[in-house]
Amino acid sequence: MSASSVCLNLYRRLASAYPHEFRMRYGEDLDRLGEDAIPEVSRRYGLPGLARLLSDIAVRLPIMYLLEMRQDVVYALRVLA
Repeated sequence: MSASSVCLNLYRRLASAYPHEFRMRYGEDLDRLGEDAIPEVSRRYGLPGLARLLSDIAVRLPIMYLLEMRQDVVYALRVLA
């Protein structure tokens, strides 16, 4: 099993762990991004590039999702006030 296929499998598992609402909104794009990016990242940057890609989906995307949710909560509180 190649590093690319292991990374793609891990990428898909991480992507499937996101909340349903997030998957409904971004799921197809997230899946397509992984399938398109992993072979190219593997070819160009090797294992360190694949590790960074996985860390992006494991760390950066949840932070972005939480920031977006925070904006929604602030807006809802402003409307209620």
